[in-house]
Formats: sequence, structure tokens, C-alpha cells
Amino acid sequence: MNKVLIIKIVALTVVLAALAVLCYFLFEKDDFNKKKDEEVDKFEENLYEDVINRLNVTVDPCEDFYEYACGNWENQNPPPDGNSYWTGESKIAQQISDKILTAMLAVDVDESNSLKMAKTFFRTCIDNSTKDTNWLISLFNDGYLDGLHKKLPLDVLQFPLLSSEFKEVGSSVAARMGMFKSVLGVDTLLFPYVLESSLNSTRNVLWLSGDMLFLGMNIDNFLNEDKGRIQQAYKALQKEVVELLAKDLKYDVKIDQQQLNSLFEFEKELALIKSTVHDEDTEDELTLQEIIKQSPGFPWGDYLKELLGQPAVKLLKSEKRILFIAGKFVNKNDWMDNITKARALEKLQLVEDLIGYPDIVLNNTEIDEYYKDLKISSTSPFGHQNFLLKSWGLRQNLELLLKDTSRRYFRGSPVRTNAWYMAETNSITIPIGELDYPAVGTHHPNWALYGGLGALIGHELSHGFFDPNGAEYDGNGNLHNWWSSESKQEFKKKQQCLISQFNDYHDKQLNVSVDGKRTLSENAADLAGLKVTYQAYKSVNKNRKIKNFTDEQLFFLSYPLYFCASEMSESERRSDFKQSYSPLKYRVNGIVRNVPEFSKAFQCSETSYMNVKDRCVL
Repeated sequence: MNKVLIIKIVALTVVLAALAVLCYFLFEKDDFNKKKDEEVDKFEENLYEDVINRLNVTVDPCEDFYEYACGNWENQNPPPDGNSYWTGESKIAQQISDKILTAMLAVDVDESNSLKMAKTFFRTCIDNSTKDTNWLISLFNDGYLDGLHKKLPLDVLQFPLLSSEFKEVGSSVAARMGMFKSVLGVDTLLFPYVLESSLNSTRNVLWLSGDMLFLGMNIDNFLNEDKGRIQQAYKALQKEVVELLAKDLKYDVKIDQQQLNSLFEFEKELALIKSTVHDEDTEDELTLQEIIKQSPGFPWGDYLKELLGQPAVKLLKSEKRILFIAGKFVNKNDWMDNITKARALEKLQLVEDLIGYPDIVLNNTEIDEYYKDLKISSTSPFGHQNFLLKSWGLRQNLELLLKDTSRRYFRGSPVRTNAWYMAETNSITIPIGELDYPAVGTHHPNWALYGGLGALIGHELSHGFFDPNGAEYDGNGNLHNWWSSESKQEFKKKQQCLISQFNDYHDKQLNVSVDGKRTLSENAADLAGLKVTYQAYKSVNKNRKIKNFTDEQLFFLSYPLYFCASEMSESERRSDFKQSYSPLKYRVNGIVRNVPEFSKAFQCSETSYMNVKDRCVL
């Protein structure tokens, strides 16, 4: 499997002149020109057919490019059973999942012990022929499972919904929260994780966030009166989980509906509190003593002692290694003068690129050493194995608190179909899960390579320069202003252009508009990323015509590769307007309208919708 490393030329276009910034876009692949012409031509023809087959040729691309480029996509790619919504990125993710399935079921006598454990975990997960709840009884009765790093006090696992004799004695609530996370990997009211410090990227800090709700429920589902159906379904799920738990534990108890209602109301109160967190709330690095002063009502010592252990708590007492997130950190970034341009170039030179997968996966000895403390046995039931995996994963993360950072550390799953930029490490990560057909291939022509995956990489890289958060970090990943005051003032106007433009995108049927401020970061990264990639593409473009299209037209037709999608239900469409990304139609059209080369490529008239007069410039 080729490891792909990417990026060739980045152009950061400025107010009066274009700032060309180096950005490699290279693939470790066989020399394109040395392949047999007919083999290359056949591959390009297949890609061309993929593009043509998703077009809705009854639509003028100069009036609605998204519908033109993606209007027939669903007919060619109907959602698989069990999926109500399906996108180009979903399709790539499914292809990766199919490959993983094949690998998990394969037999390899030379595989590492770690891979054997992974296959054991997978096979146990899909085995519905056996049911073993003894592990659960053991956990609740004894507070321990074989393989966990420590035993839980019996009072920690008391469950008032299952016991009329529940007494709030023993460990404090804070200590229980710490133990649940530390031993079982279960989150409660706080979501702790170790990551680089914003102020000093050479060390790790403990981030504590309360900005999530249970089961991924969003605030709107709890507080919106129109979400009654979802609320009732959630309550029914809560009751069913408690009943199943009582059954598996062999508890003869009648579930108290009033207590279940109280549980839901408690979660509703949490949602209300979270809804009052404002964008202007900032993040602070605090020692343990400082955080106790700010919120003395919570026994932080109990929580952190159980979560981290005594050595780490001692460290927190003297060093600023806690990052307490009270809300979203909104920063403002503006345009570049010569001083800021030079600093941008410095930052660009320091970008780390993590492509494909970490090198450790190719070394059986190293990967077995990494997983040495994880004990998964084929004789253990899946529930037991799952707790062990969650607990082990958490311990791996928390142990980073006592170690120095590495910007080359591969964060996230290598098989995830996504890509991301991390401001704290000034790095872009493109997992192997993103690198599958039609995004990449051995004989990819430039129009497909740059228009699809290239624009994605340009998007992620642009987060470091145009994202209101990412632009506040320097090349080493430290929260440090590298913008001149003049540049900030100038680019504020550019930001406002995008905000105003996207605010004007309105769905008449739903009577709802895009939130230009909420989607600014992604819109700015989309626009800068496409412009950057187009400039890189122009440096290798051969100005060919392929059947009925020029290669420039095919470049733009490749851009919606990840965004073509099946039709959403009305409720899904409404929800889509509340995300940090613009709904796909407006995301694609809104960006290419700001690229004059698009209108030129498709020969759009001056009065056409896609050839907007007042473009936003980045």
C-alpha cells in the first residue's frame, strides 16, 4: 500500500498581491510517464466516466454547480441498507471498512500478537451465538475484571435505579467520576484528555471539557419543544437499558419511573447550563490550586487523584498542566502585510505532515510493545473485552501527561475517513482511511488528484492560517500572536465578506438560512484551500481536452468528490443548518462562486448566478 505524501504549492492570496507559499503535493508512486499509455488512459477514462455519470446535464453549471456536478450521484450510488444518508466520503469509508473486514477474517501465521488480539476482539464482537453476563455480575459484585489495572470499591458501582437500599456513602461523587473514567474509560460530567499545551507545545496538559452531553445528544434535543418525539425515544432507551442491566445482573426489582424522569430532568438541566456558555468565554491554563480557587464547590483533589494517580496530582500542584475549557475560544484573524507574510512562511515551513499511518504499524516488535498492557483473551466475552480496551486506551492517553510531547505523534485512527489540522502541533493528518479510490490511485491524472484530495489537503492546511482558532497559533503550536495589528484589521473585512455572503444563502422551503459566523472557519478553509490547490494544479496543468471537457473543467468537477450526497429528510436538512459546516449545496456553490477561474472554465456569463460580481477574496 503506497504511503502518500502530499502538498506542492500553496498560494496565500493577499489584498493587492499574491503571496506564493511553498506547499508540497507529492505522491510516492511509480512515475506516471513510465506506465504504458493504454493502462494510464484506461484509468483516466474510468475516472472520467465516474465524474460524467454523476452529472445532471439538465442543469446549467453556471446557475447551480452543485446540482450539475452531483445531481445524478444518488442514482449511481444509492445508500446501502441501514443508511438513510450517503455521501462520497461515506462511500470511501465503506470501502475502507470492507477492506478491514477482509483483513480481520484472514489468517496469517506471521501476524503480531497485537493483530491477533484485534482479530479476537472483532470475532467476539460479531459472535451472536453465545451470551455470557458473568463478567458483568463479577464487575458489579466484586468491583473487578481480570485485566483492569485496579479494583473498584464496591460502593462505586451502586446504581440507585436498581436498588431501593441505595445510600450515598463511601467515595465522593468526584472520586467516583475519576474512577469511572480511570478504570472503565467511562465519561460522566467531565471529559478529560491529555493534549499539548496551547502556551508551550513541548509539554502536555490535562484538558477538562464539559461541552458534551450523553450519547452524543445535542442541546437542541433537550430544550426544543419540537423535539418531543426524540425526547420520548431517549427516555424509552434509558428505561430499556436499566431493565436489561437488571436482567443481566439477576436483580428482581421494579424500575421506578419517577427516578427515570428525574434522571432525564437532570440531563435537561445540564443541557440548559451548556446552552449558556458563550463564544467569548476563554480557556485558561491553571494549576490545581488555581482551579480549586475558581470552583471551590467541587472536590478536584478527589477527582484528579482517582483519575491520574498521586504522582501526576503532585505535578499538577506546582505546574500549569490543567487546561480548563469554559467555552469556545473565538479569536480574530485579519490580513497579511509583509511582516505577517514572513511569519506565515515561517509557520508553513514548520507544518508537520502525518500521512497514512504511524510507522510503528509496520514493526511487529514495536507494536506488540505498545500494546503489552492490553490483555484480550478469546475466552473473555465481548463486554469484558470492551471495558479492557477502553480502560487501556485511557491509560495510554493519561500517561502522556508525564511525558514531553512529540509533534510526530499520530493522533486519531489511521483508518478514519477524515482529515484534520491540529493547531497545537501545527500538523495536518491524512489517514489511510481517506486515501482510497476515487480520491487516489496509481495513475490518477492531475485534474482528479488536485481537484479532489488536493483541495481537501489545501482545506486542512488553510485552517492554520484562516481558521479563527488555528491562526492564533504559531509554527511551533504555541498560542502566540504572529499577526501585525494592521493585518488583523484588514483581514477582518475579508472575514465579514464571507459571513455576510453565507448569511444570504436561504432555503425557502425550510425558511432557514446558513449561519455565516458559525460556519466561517470551514468556509474560509474551503475557499483558501481551493484557491491554493488551483494554483498548485496550474503549475502542472497541460491544458488538454478530454472528450467533451477541458481538464480545468474536470478539476472543478472533481472538487465535490466528498460532497456529492443522497437526499436528506426534512429533519436532517434542518439539523444540517446548525452544524459548523455549511449544508453541502451551499458549501460547494458558495465556494466556487468566489473563484473567478471557475466561471472562466465554464464560460459563465456575467449575469449567471455562479459568476458573482462581489467575490470574497482570501
